[in-house]
Amino acid sequence: MMLHKLVNGTLLTPYRAIQGGTIVIGDGQVLGVHEGPVDVPDAVEIDAKGQFVAPCFIDIHVHGGGGFDFRKMALLNYLIEQRLRVALPP
Repeated sequence: MMLHKLVNGTLLTPYRAIQGGTIVIGDGQVLGVHEGPVDVPDAVEIDAKGQFVAPCFIDIHVHGGGGFDFRKMALLNYLIEQRLRVALPP
């Protein structure tokens, strides 16, 4: 089994962010998420260089939902206007 370990990243879990954590991956699956360095003999080490890492998440970047594309300016302007009406006093 080919093992990899991602080190020096900020791991985003459903519960909290773990700075300087380690993720161990084997055969394309996450085998462990650790709060600090771990010894994994023969693992290929990948330095995340402080970047955010989201283990097991499929897609944390979306441009819309429910058939809408938030990149379209008309919809974006509408959403901004609606939020401003709620957030600002008349």
